Amino acid sequence: MSFNQGSVFSSGKQSSPNVEPPVSSSPISRLSGSPDGNEGAETPATSPVKDPEKQTEKPGVEPEPATTAEAATEDPLVVKRPIATPNSYELRMGQGWTVNDGTFAHVPMNKRRKRDVPYPALMGMTVRAMSGLSNLQLSHKSQVSPTALDVTMNHLRRCLPGVIRNQVNVIPPCGPDLWSEDAEKRKAVYKKMNEPEYLNDAQTGYYGYSHIRRRPWGFWPLWVEDSCGKNFVLAVWKLDRTDKTKEDYNILRSFNIYDPLRNPTSIDGWHYPFVPRGERLGKILAEYFQHGGIEVPQITQYWKWMAPMGLDEYSSAERVFAGAKEIMNSFVPMYQSGAFTDPEKHNWEYPNLTRWVRPYQYRIEMTGICAWTVMASFDYNARIVVERMDPDKETEVVVNGRKREIKNYELAGPYYEQPFTWHDGDDAKFYPLKEVPAEATPETGYQV
Repeated sequence: MSFNQGSVFSSGKQSSPNVEPPVSSSPISRLSGSPDGNEGAETPATSPVKDPEKQTEKPGVEPEPATTAEAATEDPLVVKRPIATPNSYELRMGQGWTVNDGTFAHVPMNKRRKRDVPYPALMGMTVRAMSGLSNLQLSHKSQVSPTALDVTMNHLRRCLPGVIRNQVNVIPPCGPDLWSEDAEKRKAVYKKMNEPEYLNDAQTGYYGYSHIRRRPWGFWPLWVEDSCGKNFVLAVWKLDRTDKTKEDYNILRSFNIYDPLRNPTSIDGWHYPFVPRGERLGKILAEYFQHGGIEVPQITQYWKWMAPMGLDEYSSAERVFAGAKEIMNSFVPMYQSGAFTDPEKHNWEYPNLTRWVRPYQYRIEMTGICAWTVMASFDYNARIVVERMDPDKETEVVVNGRKREIKNYELAGPYYEQPFTWHDGDDAKFYPLKEVPAEATPETGYQV
């Protein structure tokens, strides 16, 4: 293995590491002001909207010019940036130190002819996966972008057996206005969804509902900003159809909302979930389905839990990814037992997930998925390369909602592990987080 200095292809993102990644492919995320990266992000700029199934572009919504007051309050840390199109596609060639064992020859700097420039087969996938990769590798404490979460969760679905994969939906992340405590913000989102550019081909309603109704099982990461906090939660549901001769799933049977956030106020040394928050999100999700013509009879909202996020963590995306992976992996034995197609008949319930998650383990997996997706989008006429950074280079990023500089040693991940959630006593079902004692040290397993 050796370090070779040669030409390195770049999408240009690393030259501006504090630039927010492009907007997620979900139109709702754009309509409701979803952050596509770190907390405090503003509404993304105009971009073509893609149906996750049809992969056809629809025109975006032109943002209204900001007033002087709006410009004064706009977050200076956020740079609005549209998704690249084939016409704006470019790769930059520059020098860099890359690790090479001699298997592949480096592209020399004089290979600048048009025919030498690689062109991806899946433009949208390349841009989104590269955006997710840049976001994931910048710093282990920064919030994962909705784009990265969307790319990696769709990868989980594609890895399922075909008979199961065809029954599972992964909806692009969205928020926060659609899940807001303010009813007026939610009304504004629904109003925007009814505009002509967001209607389906038959012009009968918002086209995102057509995607949701295609399959019975759904996974949807929701970005929520409310009085409790700001984090991703995972909504999982099961749809059914009243007319078995039709392919349209038009009735909601059950759902569960997995929320890793815990109340910072402790009770006898324990931090419990925000149950009222879960109730509110459940009502809003049912309202969303009803708006799309999906029947919501006496449905069951299950109360199952996932491993809690530490009070000083911003790892909700990694935990949502881990939870989705755990549930999808459970679909294989469910399918073999018959519970997958008829869970009510087999008395199936949504599972309580693992009581301990190492967020960085899943962040590494998500990084690898995004890197592999970029390579695959070039018809595998590409390779994953590790480039050596300057030893003393300082990089500006947005971490935990604030701008700061990181050193490259910080990319190695957290030093300490997270505590287990409680598993004894009557309250164990709530997956409470134990209050960290003041004398806690790394040896006790708590992060201090």
